[in-house]
Amino acid sequence: MDINALLDEVKLKLDVKTDYRLSKMLDITEQELSDYRKGKRVPDAYACFKFSEVLGKAPSVMIAQIQAENARSERKRLYFKRFFSIAGLWIVLGAMWPNSGVTIGNAYAAGNEARSHKAPLCEMLRRFFRRLKTTFLSHTLRVTGT
Repeated sequence: MDINALLDEVKLKLDVKTDYRLSKMLDITEQELSDYRKGKRVPDAYACFKFSEVLGKAPSVMIAQIQAENARSERKRLYFKRFFSIAGLWIVLGAMWPNSGVTIGNAYAAGNEARSHKAPLCEMLRRFFRRLKTTFLSHTLRVTGT
């Protein structure tokens, strides 16, 4: 994600014309904003959270996108790119989850004896995420050499 494009998107969303006004609205100094644009500085967590808040994105995804672009080592860039792709999957599945009809309350109430038509979906998702986590961790360990 190009930081200038990101800042322009935030400006558009806030209907702001100047970087000065943007810095005031985000509670970020003009110098920091200028340094982000020039590539002299990478947005810190606070700035990422502010950008996320305006754009309606998850802060962890925003941080991962920015770090994937700006990390100095290839190992770190790869890690953040993989995190971003997995986090995107979580967001999509999270958006689908409320539509599945399964809630913590009704799943808990049903207990271990539940054999509802939604139980296979829950089990499938649980197995999928277990495999995804295992795959991600094993790949990360291979890349980092630990």
